[in-house]
Amino acid sequence: MTFPRAYALLGLAMLLVPGCATDPQSPTEQTEAAQTAVHPARRFTVTAPLTEPRLESLRRELESSDVGYAWVATEGATFAVRVEPWGGVDATDLPSLVEDAYAFHRRLGDPSASAHPIRALAALPKTPEGLGSGLDKIGRAPIDGTGDDPATSERAALAHLLDVATSGPRASHTAVLAGELHEEPDMDWEGVFVVVDLEHGELLFATGGRGN
Repeated sequence: MTFPRAYALLGLAMLLVPGCATDPQSPTEQTEAAQTAVHPARRFTVTAPLTEPRLESLRRELESSDVGYAWVATEGATFAVRVEPWGGVDATDLPSLVEDAYAFHRRLGDPSASAHPIRALAALPKTPEGLGSGLDKIGRAPIDGTGDDPATSERAALAHLLDVATSGPRASHTAVLAGELHEEPDMDWEGVFVVVDLEHGELLFATGGRGN
């Protein structure tokens, strides 16, 4: 056997053996792998900024409202996912859409992540109390409660932007849901809050929890 042919066969064998030298997946390949594993009929992509200006204002406020340990939550994240193609979704399919979009984002960093990590996922009424309960679910509430801490004004700003983005003329174009995430070993609890833009097929996620 000639050396060129031997090297070629050796290279082929290394590609076929699990764990042998393979190039790490590119971000595009990771996205496609996560997408296919979740729901082959839906294409998900991480997106920013959001199409709807009022929802984008809320996203930016959620990202920037870091007031140290003034929140009940000590950890959290904000991200948005776009669904394509988008032809709308009925109320009965909305929870599964949220589950799929969240599972897609989890699998971008961990391909083995649970497909259904959200518990007690439910729609919230678009009232001050209902929307406020969504912020409470992710721990965006002042831990002091005296009204003098910086989180109080941040909470008011978030509540206002959330109301503007989901109520009034936007009420029929949005859905708001919240649920609980499976506890990580270093977390006492963790929740998720989701605003779905039913017009543009975009989902804004905010998570929050308290470490132990």
